Amino acid sequence: MPCWTRTARSFLDTGLGDLLNERAVRRVIVTGFATEYCVDSASRSALSRGYDLVLVSDGHTTPARPPGATPSAAQIIAHHNTTFSTIQYAGRSITVTSAAQIRLDAAPTS
Repeated sequence: MPCWTRTARSFLDTGLGDLLNERAVRRVIVTGFATEYCVDSASRSALSRGYDLVLVSDGHTTPARPPGATPSAAQIIAHHNTTFSTIQYAGRSITVTSAAQIRLDAAPTS
């Protein structure tokens, strides 16, 4: 069974951390599906493992909720963008930006 069917954590029981460390990666860019589960877990796990974080504000989503359900998918996405744009994590850089603003050839400017 693939690891992603058992957990929402991208670093748990995977070689992702080892792979990033072998390549001396210091910053991860997070996008994905299930904002309140997978994207949130990946973002927090990256920070706790010492990586700087770039959350792509228009690069994550979550399923639509039934009519009248709260919070709505749009509210969940907005909440996570706001949360990660305002929290501070000791010794880490956190950037929330649109996909159009991502530069893979440059260090973060925050």
